[in-house]
Amino acid sequence: MPSSCVVCDHAMSRNKPGVNGLSCSNPAHYSCVGIIYSEVTKSSASRSVKWQCADCDRQPAGPRNLAILTIGNGIEGTLNKIFSQLSAIKKQQSECNTSLNYYSEKIDDFEKKLKVIDSLDNKMNLNTEMDSLKTDNFMLKN
Repeated sequence: MPSSCVVCDHAMSRNKPGVNGLSCSNPAHYSCVGIIYSEVTKSSASRSVKWQCADCDRQPAGPRNLAILTIGNGIEGTLNKIFSQLSAIKKQQSECNTSLNYYSEKIDDFEKKLKVIDSLDNKMNLNTEMDSLKTDNFMLKN
């Protein structure tokens, strides 16, 4: 019984070959994980193909075809480096977003405290005016 691709869920076949995962041994079509089949068929490249699904790699949720691909030093090797750098950028972006959210909350807290201080200042000015009016009233009575 033929197995199914873990990405597209279609059957594996001679016409649509694939690669098995390193950890889980789940099969995936070359095209579904971004591997160019013609590059794999060249010389001994098929033996150097290594693929690991995102679930086994414990990457954040996302397309399963964002996987670890290692095929020599050609285009796929370059793509592997780019995917690695993109992953690092995503991590930095996530950390930046967390930091921005933290400071945004701090600014909101500061604004709330500033409003309280403004209202207290207004009350203090009212008290000063009230005292002045009391003095004026007392002087007029006398």
